[in-house]
Amino acid sequence: MNILEFIGELVILHLHILLVTIEAFLIWMIPSFLRSKSLEGETMLITGAGSGMGRLFALKFSALGVRVVLWDINASAVEETAKMVRVNGGKAWWYTCDVTKMETVNEAAQRVREEVGDVTMLVNNAGIVTGKYFQDLKEEDYQRTMNVNSLAHAWTLKAFLPHMLERNHGHIVTIASIMGELVLPGLSDYCMSKFAAVALHESLLREVRAQRKDGIHFTLVNPYKIDTGMFDGARIKKSAELLFPTLKPEYVADKVVEAVQTNTDVVRTPFIFNIVVIISRILPLKAILLLEDFAGNEKAMKTFVGRRGQTVDEQAVTKIE
Repeated sequence: MNILEFIGELVILHLHILLVTIEAFLIWMIPSFLRSKSLEGETMLITGAGSGMGRLFALKFSALGVRVVLWDINASAVEETAKMVRVNGGKAWWYTCDVTKMETVNEAAQRVREEVGDVTMLVNNAGIVTGKYFQDLKEEDYQRTMNVNSLAHAWTLKAFLPHMLERNHGHIVTIASIMGELVLPGLSDYCMSKFAAVALHESLLREVRAQRKDGIHFTLVNPYKIDTGMFDGARIKKSAELLFPTLKPEYVADKVVEAVQTNTDVVRTPFIFNIVVIISRILPLKAILLLEDFAGNEKAMKTFVGRRGQTVDEQAVTKIE
């Protein structure tokens, strides 16, 4: 290739980039209700459907005519979600499944295919947070966090993606976290697992694209702290909370539903995190650390309670005693 051919390819590349950027902007300008696809008759499997965001997803998607298949390790909780869906006129099937074990996922997936049919939409929602500082984390903490927050995604995708590829029809939704792109002290295992979930999602998107399967869509959801109890006690400075408020579950669920209906690639919420992520890739580390100090990130997890009922400081005292 001579220099003129190389320059010509660069010019064409830049024109294509400009065109797709303009196209994306124009599509974004169109109200979502005008570009929403129908989800009627789709079969969606939701992990972690026994409570919190998983339960909300089940209720909201089923209201749009989606047949929901609900997985959770807690049988009574996921059964209750199914009852709620049915009371509202939706169609739901529930299964007890430990998504951290590939063999268990495969067994449950086979039951779903036999009793419900093929899954056309997958929402990897199950997640946990330990909330310990690095020196207090044990091997089992890391293993459990990675198993639930990232490896489980691989097992469910292994079980359901092949049929989507055969039909060239499907939608993969990864419920990750903004901590899959940014970091916070006291969340080393959580951030590691969410970075892994984001990487799996992004890599798989490109593999599917390389196979020319344009009927399969991907939506990555990276929200900030949601008021579900998982991050109870964790808090940044009050002044910073004006920019980064704790999110209401209903709000996030509505954003995810809208994203699936419109084939949106990435959802970061609050919207300001789109800017924060860009800034974090540009500024030098010292500048980024100053911004984190302003937000109070260093102490955010010191008062973390979550669903364990003790703060990190209280756990440290208990451990010393």
